[in-house]
Amino acid sequence: VDGRIRHLNIPEETWGYAIVLQDDEGYTYHYLHVNNDTPGTDDGEGGEEHAYAPGIAEDVRVSKGQLIGWMGDSGNVESSGPHRHVEIRLG
Repeated sequence: VDGRIRHLNIPEETWGYAIVLQDDEGYTYHYLHVNNDTPGTDDGEGGEEHAYAPGIAEDVRVSKGQLIGWMGDSGNVESSGPHRHVEIRLG
């Protein structure tokens, strides 16, 4: 959806790097377990520069289909392999 970045987990928290996006109707989209690895590894040392796409920061406006981050296994799912946990919540 089109919307605004409302929150980024920096530094990584228990559930990993995460992005909260809010659309114009007030719905929020929560993307958890964003990448935390250095490219080509599973080291957990990638930092936010390998979690979030360039230019992504809180209060930045984004468009439907825009890259905002990379799928990963950060937080409490390090042993499960890369995936995306998504929640959509009413505003």
